[in-house]
Amino acid sequence: MIQGLYETHIQVRDLAKSVAFYTEVLGLRVAHRDPTRPIVFLWIGTGKDYMLGLWQEETNFQPRH
Repeated sequence: MIQGLYETHIQVRDLAKSVAFYTEVLGLRVAHRDPTRPIVFLWIGTGKDYMLGLWQEETNFQPRH
């Protein structure tokens, strides 16, 4: 039985626009930017209990929602 979820990832087409949306509109906070890959991790909520990873995929983007 699943008791909780710490981290999940979303594939995005435009990382900069997605980060702006999740931080400016939804209020998430940047936890880490990877300088070697197009990925940003965001904290969800007030603590450091939940995380969202945004991955930019340029060549094989598959919309899921």
